[in-house]
Amino acid sequence: MNVLLSISDVVEKSKLEKAFKKVEFIKEVLLVDDIMEAISKLKMGAAKAAIFDLEIFKGNVLETLSCVQEITDKNSEVKIILIANKDEDVMSSAAFRFGINYVVVRPYDINSLVERVMDLSVAGVVINEDLESKNKVMYIERMTSAILNGSGILPNLKGYKYLKEAIVSGYTKNEMLDAVTKFLYPEIAKNNNTTADRVERAIRHAIESAWNKCGGNGFYSKMGFGNAYDNKRPTNSEYIFAVVEYLRNHSL
Repeated sequence: MNVLLSISDVVEKSKLEKAFKKVEFIKEVLLVDDIMEAISKLKMGAAKAAIFDLEIFKGNVLETLSCVQEITDKNSEVKIILIANKDEDVMSSAAFRFGINYVVVRPYDINSLVERVMDLSVAGVVINEDLESKNKVMYIERMTSAILNGSGILPNLKGYKYLKEAIVSGYTKNEMLDAVTKFLYPEIAKNNNTTADRVERAIRHAIESAWNKCGGNGFYSKMGFGNAYDNKRPTNSEYIFAVVEYLRNHSL
């Protein structure tokens, strides 16, 4: 598989290139500085995954995102990751409406980003069941991160960490879902040295903020929201239950 990098910072681009070249599955790493040239190469099938820097979009963000959407609409196998700064959360959330699969907020761990690209791009692999069992929680955590980002809940929100923990806990310990307020919130609060009320409020704020920005995007539809909920924002419990159920139906 080929990976295309279109990153503004030279050092960051070099580190990503070296990290991807270490992966046996990656055949070639393409470095393209001009965003429109990068999009043209994707249209021609030069790469199955691309990492774009939002800084490169500055000329015309919406027009560029529309070009990205055209690519992903025609070929769902092409996966696109967007790297953004912390102060660009509004534009990052909007990007999901245009076919962006995943948003990485600086600062980020390069190895984790490489793993994310592999998660998005690898298909038809044979799973070692013994190995999968040992790494199941880590895999579910990565999938949960992708879903949270895909539904517009970004890591810079305080509720992101609590929500991720709630979902993983609900997935691994089903009894936690029987009493979210009584058991789940207090456990998360204890792990993070805070109160259950603060956990509940932070999660509610994260869901509300993301819903207001991109409540109609594909992730919400996939998880059963939209018409089934009369297009109303899901409650904390509804969101957690839906993501856990989605994970159970779609995780490897």
